[in-house]
Amino acid sequence: MRKRVVQFFKNILYIFMKSDEEFVKSILTEREQKLFRTLKKSEQIHSELVTKTFLKIVNGKASEDHIKAVLLHDIGKVERPLNLIEKSVAVLVHKAGLTGVSFIQDRPFMMSYLHHAERGADLLLSRGIFQKDSMEEQLIRTHHETTETLKKTYKKDPEFIRIHKLLKEADDCN
Repeated sequence: MRKRVVQFFKNILYIFMKSDEEFVKSILTEREQKLFRTLKKSEQIHSELVTKTFLKIVNGKASEDHIKAVLLHDIGKVERPLNLIEKSVAVLVHKAGLTGVSFIQDRPFMMSYLHHAERGADLLLSRGIFQKDSMEEQLIRTHHETTETLKKTYKKDPEFIRIHKLLKEADDCN
């Protein structure tokens, strides 16, 4: 719970932070930057921080496509952005295990929170940014899945599991 309180206040601080334009330009094409800029400012900054953390963890040794996937991991949130209160409620409901309750689960803000990973992967496929079944598409689609679930359900290869684990670690830090 402490981690969630810290995340809440970090989100408030994002309002006062500036986006790192040069960092984003170094990773994304102009067309991809345009899409990225449709995210709420707080989500852009979160994604930039996640990517910088990821790069530190891997000592800067990652493919350009993996880095791009990390930066775009939350792009599905453009379809239905959440305000700070909605995001906080969604996190609390999710952590309390109430996401299976239909009148909660069917709320638009909960749908956005719960399904942004799939929506983001589909959006990037439709724009031709990543190929179907590529590691990058799968990283975005499954970035909230546990490593254990991926190993059991998807039987992903060890390299995918390694990158996925690092993305989750970076995401959890920010």
